[in-house]
Amino acid sequence: MRKIIVLVLCGIVCSSCALNNIDYISGNAAGGVTDFSALQYRSNTIINLEGGWEFYWNRYLTPKDFKTSKFKPDLYLNVPNVWNNYEIDGQKIPEQGFATYRLVLKNLPPLKNFGLFINNVGVCFRLYIDGKEIGSVGVPGTNQATTVPNYRSTLYPFMTTNKDVEIIFHIANFQYSRGGIWYIPRFGELSDLIREVNQSFGLDYFLLGALIIMGIYHLVLFILRREDISTLFFAILCFSVTLRVIATVNNLITHFFPGIPWDLMVRLEYYSFIIPTVSFLLFITVVLKNYIIKYYHWAVYFISGVYSIIVLITPPEFFTRYMYYYLAVFGISIFYILIVLTRATLRKNLESFVLLGGFIALFVATMNDILFYSYIFNKLGTMGPLGIFLFFFAKSIVLSIRFSNAFRTVETLSLNLEKKIYERTRELELERNKLKFKNKMVEKEMVLARNIQREFIPETPPMKNIALYYKPMYAIGGDFYDFVRFPDPNLLGVFISDVSGHGIPAALVTSMIKSSLLEIAHNNLNPAKVMSHLNHSLFDLTANNFITAFYGIFDFSTETFHYCNAGHHPPFILTSDTVLRLASRRSPPLALFDNTALRKQKKQYQNKKIILNKGAKVLLYTDGLSETVPRDSQQFHPYEDIIDFETGMFLQILDDIKHESAHAIVKTLRDKLIRFRGDEEFDDDVSIICFEI
Repeated sequence: MRKIIVLVLCGIVCSSCALNNIDYISGNAAGGVTDFSALQYRSNTIINLEGGWEFYWNRYLTPKDFKTSKFKPDLYLNVPNVWNNYEIDGQKIPEQGFATYRLVLKNLPPLKNFGLFINNVGVCFRLYIDGKEIGSVGVPGTNQATTVPNYRSTLYPFMTTNKDVEIIFHIANFQYSRGGIWYIPRFGELSDLIREVNQSFGLDYFLLGALIIMGIYHLVLFILRREDISTLFFAILCFSVTLRVIATVNNLITHFFPGIPWDLMVRLEYYSFIIPTVSFLLFITVVLKNYIIKYYHWAVYFISGVYSIIVLITPPEFFTRYMYYYLAVFGISIFYILIVLTRATLRKNLESFVLLGGFIALFVATMNDILFYSYIFNKLGTMGPLGIFLFFFAKSIVLSIRFSNAFRTVETLSLNLEKKIYERTRELELERNKLKFKNKMVEKEMVLARNIQREFIPETPPMKNIALYYKPMYAIGGDFYDFVRFPDPNLLGVFISDVSGHGIPAALVTSMIKSSLLEIAHNNLNPAKVMSHLNHSLFDLTANNFITAFYGIFDFSTETFHYCNAGHHPPFILTSDTVLRLASRRSPPLALFDNTALRKQKKQYQNKKIILNKGAKVLLYTDGLSETVPRDSQQFHPYEDIIDFETGMFLQILDDIKHESAHAIVKTLRDKLIRFRGDEEFDDDVSIICFEI
């Protein structure tokens, strides 16, 4: 950073020294004449052709016209200025129209090679010097259809041995709110003008390069450290000011893009005034948030947004009329920021003190620009980009202060870090040994809990036509299933449930489900009553865990299946022809509401029945099967929508294997699930039961 600062300072000093080699003298034109005999003209001198020029409204007069006839000018108009600031015979000159400007240079020194440098003219012109047409920018016409606007800063060389030289401009404006010669034409020896133009453009290029470098630098800082959003706003400010450098005064943009449309160039010029205002306030909001007035910021953001839309959708002749209103907003914002920085400085904020110094330079430059664009004071030209650059330089110093302070902090922390690491390492070693011992005890308890749970969750089905697959997420799980045998051998009850949560709490709830099921299921052929009994027994005992459950009783003699669903996934019925999801009204899960509340809400548990044909298969499962997602997707794309097993392939697999046996169906689902997951470990307990009629 120090090297960059030194290079920047050297560049500014060298540029300033180079520009000081040239003297500027006012031509003090009066009555359309600049008399060089009254000027102290010498080498390395450039004459600013300012003052009263002859002005002929709605007339294009050529050098030949002035030789053959005498014309009285409508008025003597001060250059630089806009013609719609003047009146002719008591009538204000309109914004749009065309005119001839004329100035006679008398008693030129005995030289041959001269030059005339022209900045922007509103909005196109044709130039005659010493009786010859020298060049033009755009096409000046007599109406909007025949006029082609354009901007370009141009140096026109010419040779003459005459003591008196006539300069004539044909200027037309039908597309802008102000017409005329906006900047001071500069006259002098060609070699001096070339050097002056090169220096002027060189300074613009220097500012452009410096601003781009600082913008990229702060943008990279934001990318590396996203929490400091002030660097992003500062980068936007740098880039928006580069737009102002290339879109104003010397119009560098026309050198980069020679064919750029004129109206686009005008819009860019105005956006280069709006965007820095907004980004500057955003930057101040972040850096000095304790000193700002939020309502003022929002008001400026709103006004800037409205004005941006106007600039975007309306023609230049419309939106350029309202620049002065936005200049007022900008001027007030400058005073506001000056007050904010002063308040922060008075409270001994070191960063704000440095920013205040840079901002004072920006303040002076901005006030100069406002006076310049208002044609009140134009001796110094535009200084906004240079003022903003000095402010940016102050911001870079603030950044260096931050880095220096951060480095000192890191050094201080590093001195004590090794000692703290050693102390913490010893503490962690002791804690690790304690945890190892406790972990072994927990492992033993988990093995015991797993053995107990295996005792009440059947590992083998009660009939050959029933297939099972059970895979808990941990050693013990929250899925539970059981089969109920009745005195009648033609009856078989199938129960499956899923407790919310995982691990030991869920496993404890499954043990309570097992106990409650044993109390009632063997002597009750009504699945809905069994569910009501379970809900009554478990309510207030599950520590806010709820249970989805499905219980059905199949009668092999009548092939009838009576069932009740408490918020569980409905089973699938698979035949050789089709795959159907068992239709049922899903009542609320168990242990969520007591039975009294369910009756009041008319959501009590109800029975359904279905007659199944010979060869049909019933598939029951928990959401560990349907909601499984690929391990790689979960690991590398945690914030994206991942397709789960049910959405991705479940139904298609069932359709492909619907004709197979219950054991083949369960085996295929298990293999497909593991392949889809990419691992044999899952994020939830998985239970699958399939029985064949």
